[in-house]
Amino acid sequence: MIKDGVVLIDAGTTEVGGEVRGDIDMNCYRKASFYTPVPGGIGPVTVAMLLSNLVKAAEASQAA
Repeated sequence: MIKDGVVLIDAGTTEVGGEVRGDIDMNCYRKASFYTPVPGGIGPVTVAMLLSNLVKAAEASQAA
């Protein structure tokens, strides 16, 4: 399915039995050299980028 040594960035979430998990198939983790955990992986980066874009949009709105 995937090559050995890949880096997996899991941006999705799925709830299974009341537990939050990523969307990447669990079998893929064995081949990865690194992977982002779920929860706690790229979530903080997503929030930071959202806020950054919000500030840029507000500044652009004031300049217009």
